[in-house]
This record gives sequence, structure tokens and C-alpha cells, in this order.
Amino acid sequence: MPRDPLIGIVGKPSSGKSTTLNNAQAKTGAFPFTTIDPNKATGYLKVDCACSRFPDKVGTCKPNYGWCKDGKRYVPIMLLDVAGLVPGAHEGRGLGNKFLDDLRHADCLIHVVDVSGTTDAEGKATRGYSPIADIECGYGSTANLVARALKRIEQPIGPLEDWTMDDVFTVVKAFVAEKFPTVLSLNKIDHPDADKNISKILRKFPNAKVVLSSALTEVFLRKLQKQGYIKYEPGTEFVDTYEDLGAGCGLKPLDEKLKNQIEHIKDTVLYRFGSTGVMETLQASAEVLGLIPVFPVKNFSKLDFRECVLLKENTTAGSAARKIMGDVPISAIETYPGIKISETDEITSGHNDILSPINVVSTSPAQGSYVGSPSGSFGRRRLSYTGTREQKALKPFSTTDIKVLLLENVHQNAVEAFKSQGYQVEFYKSSLPEDELIEKIKDVHVVGIRSKTQLNEKVLKAAQNLIVIGCFCIGTNQVALDFAASKGIAVFNSPFSNSRSVAELVIAEIITLARQLGDRSIEMHAGTWNKVSARCYEIRGKTLGIVGYGHIGSQLSVLAEAMGMTVIYYDVITIMPLGSAKQVPTLEALLRQADFVTLHVPQLPETFKMISTAQFDVMKEGSYLINASRGHVVDIPALIAAKNSGKLAGAALDVYPNEPAKNGVGLFNDSLNDWASSLCQLSNIILTPHIGGSTSEAQASISIEVGDKLSRYVNEGSTNGAVNFPEVSLRSSPSDDSDKARVLYVHQNVPGVLKTVNEILSHHNIEKQYTESHGEIAYLMADVCNVSESGIKELYDQLEQTPFKITTRILY
Repeated sequence: MPRDPLIGIVGKPSSGKSTTLNNAQAKTGAFPFTTIDPNKATGYLKVDCACSRFPDKVGTCKPNYGWCKDGKRYVPIMLLDVAGLVPGAHEGRGLGNKFLDDLRHADCLIHVVDVSGTTDAEGKATRGYSPIADIECGYGSTANLVARALKRIEQPIGPLEDWTMDDVFTVVKAFVAEKFPTVLSLNKIDHPDADKNISKILRKFPNAKVVLSSALTEVFLRKLQKQGYIKYEPGTEFVDTYEDLGAGCGLKPLDEKLKNQIEHIKDTVLYRFGSTGVMETLQASAEVLGLIPVFPVKNFSKLDFRECVLLKENTTAGSAARKIMGDVPISAIETYPGIKISETDEITSGHNDILSPINVVSTSPAQGSYVGSPSGSFGRRRLSYTGTREQKALKPFSTTDIKVLLLENVHQNAVEAFKSQGYQVEFYKSSLPEDELIEKIKDVHVVGIRSKTQLNEKVLKAAQNLIVIGCFCIGTNQVALDFAASKGIAVFNSPFSNSRSVAELVIAEIITLARQLGDRSIEMHAGTWNKVSARCYEIRGKTLGIVGYGHIGSQLSVLAEAMGMTVIYYDVITIMPLGSAKQVPTLEALLRQADFVTLHVPQLPETFKMISTAQFDVMKEGSYLINASRGHVVDIPALIAAKNSGKLAGAALDVYPNEPAKNGVGLFNDSLNDWASSLCQLSNIILTPHIGGSTSEAQASISIEVGDKLSRYVNEGSTNGAVNFPEVSLRSSPSDDSDKARVLYVHQNVPGVLKTVNEILSHHNIEKQYTESHGEIAYLMADVCNVSESGIKELYDQLEQTPFKITTRILY
């Protein structure tokens, strides 16, 4: 029977290793900082308890070990504090032999690294020490170990000079598998020199699993909580005091010194990083090991969830049952709500993880019994096949029958990629008038657009064969998303690839506004020499207010700080800042403080004219507004009034409520937007034609990202990254499995569907199955075997006749 996972904590003396160990437990212990014999302790890993899936069970489960609070389970996990690292430990010097002997018992390491640079290799006080030297100690790596790692690689690796990146990743993966995975806990993050050392470490080890932590801060907070001064939930940023909660809260008032210490901790650690990071080290270790919670129950009518064990994801049900029951005969294994599953079925988070092994006499499942997955939603898990066998090429039908329509000059990378798949590609440099678009879209399977083409209900009703839409941009408001979903049409976009381009444009606009470069350029083109410095400013020391701290906003934050700006941001959710940026609680608070306000929000009912007269009134006198998000976010007539009154010193707009469908002279006019001429007459107003993501680099990257998503959906059925569809994916089947087919079934999200569908599929033996819902629709993927090509039409016809069907596709 496999043992429980064991996590080793290592680090040089004075790195905070034992402090981290103590804080990872439920109660702070009194272990020495440097040890010869290992200290064993119990840490508690926070996971989602199974009771959270049953509203009437939250707060009622009674764990035999650990505890459950508000649907969060604290599961015990063994920690090992091995001997402190000393110089040469990896070579067996000093405590090295003992260190390596203890170390071999660990499944995963938490390496606590002092990033303050104030302790040398022996843990003695110094200044300016590079913590990179501590990370590179090697942990006993030898030539024999490397040789064993290389033997793990099944396919031969050529000479080093011929290695591809795939070869590099293969070797690294084999080495980690032979040795043990490591989490870097970068400790003492509140030290002034920590930031520069963290940056060096991240550049040196870009693929490392890193957690930022301050173990002494955790000690201090827990001590204050024990003394009754604060309420504190480990692993969060929330600290409540008497001053926050008032009389009757049961807390002692803080003196001025403690108040200042708490505020300092909030500013330098909690609000900046989201927590002290100590509890997150365990979470990171569990992620590295691939651990998930599994909940054994005696019967499904009484779900008390007394037991919880940690197992590696994709463990088979048989292995899990033996872990729970021991080496006793098991005749059957059931998963909630009482469905028998095979011993070879895999366990993932939310799928087969509530188990009831039945201890009887036989270990063999009945021949011909149903061993498919249970009829329920399995949660959003992304599975990938990592074996070495060639993948089976699934065929939707002859690829030459796939018709692709690409509009608005989508990058040629996408065109070539689709052609290489064998698809028929029709390409246009501009958008099409609605009537022509309706005619063109009638028989295509894939359509790719940017921001101008409007795929409304009228257009989509004409698309009889359309299965997927690709928006080669960030925004998707040009597509009737819900209607597309109701027709079984998945929509993909590119939320990441042009973020840098937009952020750089905003930086350029900030400088241009501050120096009035637009006006000076217009004057020079007219022959006017007007050298002035009045109302022209440096941006260094100015405050940038970012509304929407997503992919673009966070990148912009980093660029602006590098240029000496102070960055604040507002978002509807709490987001950990990058660098020294600070989140403010309200939009009004941001508007009152910022010299430059830049908007990076989606088009939603809540963001319609979110910047109007009331918002301009609270902005600083002489401030600037930048909008590179969505045209309806800003009330333009209100902006014109604010500029005329002197409230605004300038503005930059890249998006508008109504935009021309094509390029041309005279198209941006009052007939398109009735305020256009008034806007164009204002000074220090930068107007650009929606070019935020219009760079060669961004468009090339977008074409690859979206093109890959579309091809994966057509060829494999994967909806990872879809904006209007449930996200579902299954790994491919090995190439020698010729009797298998993949069912892709989009249906109404109503009760009874899975029962009906599984009755149809079970005749062919379900190998694996995955389903997920999104609003009123749901998407089921299933791989079935024992099916011939001649039987596929029968299977397709049966699914098409079900009353819940939206679309059916079968790949084979």
C-alpha cells in the first residue's frame, strides 16, 4: 500500500526554514532553526471540501483528522524538517551525508531561500549576498543520478548540439521524475533588497515553482491573534482589529506602535502579495506533486465526509481503493451517487473523487459490465496525453470539406495554418456588407474575424454549417455570444497576445498628452513654429490610475512604474499587484488621486458610460483620460464638456461607440457619431482608429493563438479557452486504437440528458467521458470503443433524435 506523501523543508541556517515549518502547522511549535536529526511535523493543506458541492452539507461534515470551515478542508500532510544546508552539503560535507539520507524520504522539497541578501552561505550576517548561490547548491546531484534520468527517456536523444526545445523539456522532465520536484519559497520578501533579488531569481530560473513568503510576518500575526489583538485567517490578506470591528468584537485595542506595525505589514506584505505566502508553499507543493483530495464514504445516503486522503491526480480507482481499504479483496467500487466504476477508471478533481469501495470476495468486474464515467458534471479539468506513442489522428470528415472564411485581413499565419490542415480557405482583406456576409457564411464551418465584422443573430441564423467562430482580437462584443451558443457554435478569442501592444500604445499616449506632442506636430505640418513649455510635463512622479487590472492593465502597470510613475488601480475583484502598484477600493477614489486615468474594461451593461459627467467632476483639475478598451465606456459629449471647461487637460481615444466598417477618407463624421466634428476641433486630443493591437508582432501572435484553438476544436473537439461555451477537453487516443470514435454532443442543460445519452453510448463501451455546463447549454465529450465506421451513422442518428440535442459531431 503506498505511503502518504511527505514534503521536505530545506534551507541554510537563518533562511527561515524552521519558521516556515512551524507556521505550516496548525499551531506554532518550538523547533530549533538548525537540526541534525529531522523534525517531523504535520502541516495542513487547504482544499475544497466535498461538502461544498452540497449546500445542505456545508458546515455539517465531521473530519476524523484536520477540520472543515466554510467548505474548505484542512487536510493533514507530513512535513520533514531535514538538516540545515551548509556549504558543501550537496557533496556530503558537514551535515551533508545526514542531509541526503533524510532527503531521500521526501516526495517534494520546499527550499526556503533568504532573498534579503543579508545572510551568507553559512547563514551568517552579511550584506549584498546573492541568494542564487543557495538555489544552485545541487542537492546531491551526481553523474549516476543524471545517467538514471537519461535512461528514463524511451526515445533516443541525439547529440547535444542537435537538441530541440522538445528534447530539452524531455530531459528536464526525466530528471525531475528521477529526483524530486522542488518549490522555491522566497522568504523575507519585506526586506528592501528583496525585490531585486527576486527579479534575478525569476530571470535565472524562469520555470521554477516559486512562492513569495514572509515567515516572520506570519509568526507575528499569529502571536497577535493568540494574544487577542487581531482576527487573522492564515493564507489570506485579511487582518481585523478593534479599530475595524468596534466595541463588542472581543479584541483588545492596539497601541500606536502596534497600529503602525500592522499598517506596515499590510502595505509591504499582505496587500502587496495577497498573504504572507507560508500556507501557499504547501499549496504549491501539492500542485507540483499533482495531489487532489479524495473522499471515501461508507454509503451515499449519509455524506459525513469523515475521511479525506491525498492522492495523485489520475490515480486509478483500484489504486485509490487499496490505499483506503488496504490489501483486501474488493468486488466493486462505486462513485457518487452510487454508480459502479472500473478499477482502471481515473480519479480527477470533481470526477470519481467521492468513492465507496465494496469489500466482498471477488476483485474482477463482471464481464460486459458498464465501466464508463458517471453521469454527472466532472468539473473543469484539462487532461493531456503525455505518453510517447504517436497520437491517433481523429477525422471530423474529409478535411478538404472544411470551409474557412477569414475576414478583415487576418494575419497570413492563420491562412497558411488552415491550408496546411487541408481546409478550404477564403480570405478577404476587409469586412463584408451584411447582405454579402449572409450569403458567404451559409456553407462555411469556420469564420475568423476581427473587431469590425458584426456576427449578429440575423447573420448567424443564415450560418447552417457553422461550428466555430474565431475573434482574432481580445473583444467579442461583435458576436451574439448567447445566440451562437444556442446554435452550438463555439467562440474563441485572444485574451493575451496583443496585451503588450495596447500597453505600449497607452504609454506613448501618456507621454504625448503630457508634452502636447499631437498639437505641436499638427502645427509643424501647417508650417507653424511654436516652441512652448507651458502646461508640458514629465510623467515621472505623476500618478497613473488604471481602471481594470487584467492582462493589459497589469502590463501597463509595470511599464509605467519603470518610467517613474506611481500606479494605483481599481478592479471589481481583488487582484495581487505587480511591483509597487496599489489597489484602491472605489472608482471615485482612483479618479480623485490620478493625474492620468486609463480604462481597460470589457463592454458590459455595468461599464456603459462608466465615465460620464459625474466622474469627470471628481477627477483632478488638469488631468488626462485615455480609453483603449471599448467605445461605449466613455460618454463622449461629457468628455467634450470637461475638456472645454478646463477640467481635462487632454484625452486619448482609440475606440468609439460607432466605428467605420472599412478604411477610407471622411468616414469618421457626424453621421457616424453626432459629436465627431466637435471632438476633432479640441486641442490636445489624440484620436487613433482602434489600433491598440495593430502591430505586426501582436497580429502574428494572435493568428497563432486563435488559429490553434479553432483547429483543435474542429479536429479534436477541445473547447479550452472558449468564451461562450463550457471548457472541455479529452486527451487523444493512441494510434493503434482503430475501433474508437469521439462523440461531441452539445445539448440543452436540462435534467435527464446524460441518462439518455449514456444508454446510447454504453452499447459501444465508454472509454472516457467529460461533460460541463455553461448557462443554458452543456457540452459532452466521450470516447467510445467497439465501434466500426459503419456503425457511426447509426450512433449519430440516435443522438440526433434525442430531444435535448443542439448539435452532434462524431470524430473517428
